[in-house]
Amino acid sequence: MNVRRYISLFLEDHIVKDYNGDDTIEIDSLTTQERRDFFECAVKQDQILNELILDRLQALLDENLPIISSQKKYDAGFIPLHDAVNGEVMWLNRGAA
Repeated sequence: MNVRRYISLFLEDHIVKDYNGDDTIEIDSLTTQERRDFFECAVKQDQILNELILDRLQALLDENLPIISSQKKYDAGFIPLHDAVNGEVMWLNRGAA
């Protein structure tokens, strides 16, 4: 089943009327399983959506990597030293200081 057909069927089952009498659907009103199924189908069937999601997930990982990496070094007994000349961060073993 392609994603457009899936969405059509999904809407037929979940469409409601808003206060103006217009058709609407609120993603928040869906159960967790319904959201999971919808998301899973959309990602499998729509390559652009899949790439957008993977790009965003990679960006989130890239944003958090330096923080986690620094914390692991600190927990392992290192302290950061900032080089005033070039701005680089060097890690010095606290036990060797």
